[in-house]
Amino acid sequence: MTVRISRGKGKILDTGPRPFEADIDYRLHEEMDVRGALQGWWGEFTFEESITLEDGEDFTMVLDDKRKGTCSIARRINKAVRLVPPRYFYFFRGAGELK
Repeated sequence: MTVRISRGKGKILDTGPRPFEADIDYRLHEEMDVRGALQGWWGEFTFEESITLEDGEDFTMVLDDKRKGTCSIARRINKAVRLVPPRYFYFFRGAGELK
């Protein structure tokens, strides 16, 4: 099994009851099997603007290469940087494929 790591700029979209779209900077980990098929994807992102989302919500992530997929998020605070409002970063775990 191999892990491919990449960085880029993308978007987070929510098409639910509160439509939402925001620009993000991400680091993506893609786990591939020996044949090169995607087995899982996860990583972390920060917003380019000061935005806060709740843990556990599902969103669509659009990567800079135009692939997209559904992911769930978990919010974390950057304790090394003391800003008001605080600067959050988010872990994400993909559910399904990146297409």
